[in-house]
Amino acid sequence: IIANQGDKEALIHWGRAFDRVVQWRHYYIFNWHLAAFRAAHVDKFGKPEVWPKYGSGSSAWAYWWLDEAKLEALPENLR
Repeated sequence: IIANQGDKEALIHWGRAFDRVVQWRHYYIFNWHLAAFRAAHVDKFGKPEVWPKYGSGSSAWAYWWLDEAKLEALPENLR
């Protein structure tokens, strides 16, 4: 991407390729230089309306699942 800053067509091509890799592998790109925290996500997960009474906060992700209705509502490139 850096090597193609002057070539708009190549920049679009490489930018989209990078985006596909990042989405496929679920990488997280940190923003260490910012004073604020930013994160982009796609809401495709479901979670219980009532949480377990004795569940631990550290295992909260264990209660989430892939929501098929939300997944179907997303555009094809975000599934």
